[in-house]
Amino acid sequence: MEVKFNDVASQWEVIKKDCLPKISSFLESGKYIGHESIEEFENNFANYIGSKYAIAVSNGTDALKLSLDALELKGTTCVAIPANTFISNAFAASYFGYDLKLLDCNDFYGMKITDLHAWFAGRREEYDNVVVVPVHLYGYPAQMERIISLCKLYDAHLIEDCSQAHGAMIRLGKVGNFGDFGVFSCYAGKNLGAAGEGGIVTTNDDELNTKLKNLRDLGSPEKYIHSKLGWNNRPQAIQCIILNEKLKYLDEWNSYRSYAAEKYNKLLKDAPVITPTEPKWAVVSSFHLYVIRTEKRQELQEFLSTKGIQTGIHYPVPIGEAEYYKASNLVTKAHINTPAWKDQLLSLPMHPFLEDEEIHYVCRNIKEFFDDSE
Repeated sequence: MEVKFNDVASQWEVIKKDCLPKISSFLESGKYIGHESIEEFENNFANYIGSKYAIAVSNGTDALKLSLDALELKGTTCVAIPANTFISNAFAASYFGYDLKLLDCNDFYGMKITDLHAWFAGRREEYDNVVVVPVHLYGYPAQMERIISLCKLYDAHLIEDCSQAHGAMIRLGKVGNFGDFGVFSCYAGKNLGAAGEGGIVTTNDDELNTKLKNLRDLGSPEKYIHSKLGWNNRPQAIQCIILNEKLKYLDEWNSYRSYAAEKYNKLLKDAPVITPTEPKWAVVSSFHLYVIRTEKRQELQEFLSTKGIQTGIHYPVPIGEAEYYKASNLVTKAHINTPAWKDQLLSLPMHPFLEDEEIHYVCRNIKEFFDDSE
């Protein structure tokens, strides 16, 4: 049996009937820049998240970059991010020459709040500005109520990275609503993924909404009027058409992911692996990834591959150990979980179209591997 890690082609089969006529109409219109499908997707996504505004952009990395730029920070600035996240979170800060603070992860793979609090208490006064970027990693909401309160106490900006958490929710509402900006990648493999690259930013601030829209379009509030240095990070209308159709199915697809995670947890209960635990503050997790931990990660991955089971590793190299950042000495003694788990994390197949028999097959082979290796 072959078990795919992800199955974006099946998403297309669901939306194809409704999507193709709209794509055809778009192509026949000849209006390839500024097409009305962009604004339609922005409005629908804002309504879905519950935010006042949503601004579509070229991709998730640009969404982070533009959000930082729109804050117009003057003076010394530090950006605090998780140590165990994708490199884009670090690069977005480095584009502007900002300092980075890497924070260890908790048992739910989110930013460790005690470490953030300790850093604020000891180092906040060294900087004119601090931006905290919690990442809702693997689709589990970060501990936002605590993070919000700390950012208010220490006068810090807040940008949520929701790129793996489209539709995830805490008691206060959907993620993407709790900072200056909420940033979503719509890379093809995400819960809400384009046919390639895409991104969207949410905000409830009128001024920030205007700034970000101008920044994505070369700093231009209107054609040929360039009020400040901007970027060419406009969204592609054809991707917005696709995303708009997929948005209709997002909650349904997330519920299938949740079911698959529950199934995995049940079947792997007695296996010698550490299965993920949903945080108590999560009302809804989006289960972008289902990640287990084992000290035999490489051997297990190779074994599953021989059985036709695709797996992934998120992420094999922590930010502080990346080649670009090695000389920056970003890794500290406070990093305990990140270095301990970097060689143990293994992402199992997870998508809305996983069949029960496929989940059983994956779990059966995991148990077989450990039975044979004893």
